[in-house]
Amino acid sequence: MRESHKETLTHEDIEWADLVVAAGGDGNYLRTASMIHTSDKLVVGINTDPCSSQGFLCLRPSKAHSISHLLNAVFSGGVRLFHRHRVRAVWEGGQRHTLALNEVLVGEKDPAQSSYYDLVVDSNSAERQKSSGVLVYTGTGSTSWAYNMNNVSLARVNSIMAIARGKGSSFPPDVQLDAFVREVTDAYNRTNVFSGEDPCMAFTVREPVTTGIFAAKTTHGFARKLLIHTFSWQNGLMVDGHLRYRLHNGSVVEFSVQPEDALLTAEILET
Repeated sequence: MRESHKETLTHEDIEWADLVVAAGGDGNYLRTASMIHTSDKLVVGINTDPCSSQGFLCLRPSKAHSISHLLNAVFSGGVRLFHRHRVRAVWEGGQRHTLALNEVLVGEKDPAQSSYYDLVVDSNSAERQKSSGVLVYTGTGSTSWAYNMNNVSLARVNSIMAIARGKGSSFPPDVQLDAFVREVTDAYNRTNVFSGEDPCMAFTVREPVTTGIFAAKTTHGFARKLLIHTFSWQNGLMVDGHLRYRLHNGSVVEFSVQPEDALLTAEILET
């Protein structure tokens, strides 16, 4: 067994191991996962501070399951093994690439600046857009940043319903409006979530600019392949909250999901 701090973890440590345990929170898990480039090496996260960290990607200790119990379950086969799919980003004509377990943001270094690019979804025509960037994410990432970006609040849906009533729309008399608004809100927000085991990716355009020049008709959805051709001088890729890559003006980034990029992980079997 080898122990390594997140700042000193090396690719040699990863290659040596049959099992990689990331102790900490989701941040440590994502950092560790970024160093694993095959689909057959098991990585397990252990949330070492469940009182202050939710740790969605990690096994969570509890009164019934201590950290030692969780590790014993991993070693004794008391877990379900499964793959979380990742987004592959390739640029500079295939010279560079990275994998994202949660998401990749294509955007400006300065968040106050707009990005200028062509967006191509699958085999559709290119659409020139200006926005605060494009977030490309997996099912795992759909419950994280992407969820908070895409979801709508009760207050917003309630305002839309009020406008609809003012325009003459009516609802059945037996409908409890507060409950109905919550039901509609929850139903919509659930459509933005999909399983990390699904071999697909989704994208969201952040704060699209809509003017006489920019239409931004394609702002959200699923894709098998995504191309972004950037025309900004300070654009970059922000990957899983901890990796950043500089993009040059004119860079073309291709996004896809490939079976060989999936990450092998585990969850505790409920008894």
